Amino acid sequence: MTEFLDEITQFLTASPLWVQAPIMLVFVIPLCALLAYGWLRSIDAISVYLSKIGAKVGKHHLREGE
Repeated sequence: MTEFLDEITQFLTASPLWVQAPIMLVFVIPLCALLAYGWLRSIDAISVYLSKIGAKVGKHHLREGE
């Protein structure tokens, strides 16, 4: 596996920029988009979880004050 990755990196570093740029953009942009989507989904899930905890705590305090 490492030999395969070494061959790819050697090919990219030896290639001219006009070959490197499109190859990297085709792979890097979708990869970054997937990572960003996963990151946002995890932040949303954590936010929903924390909101539910906060809502329960807030309701609990209201009942105690009555």
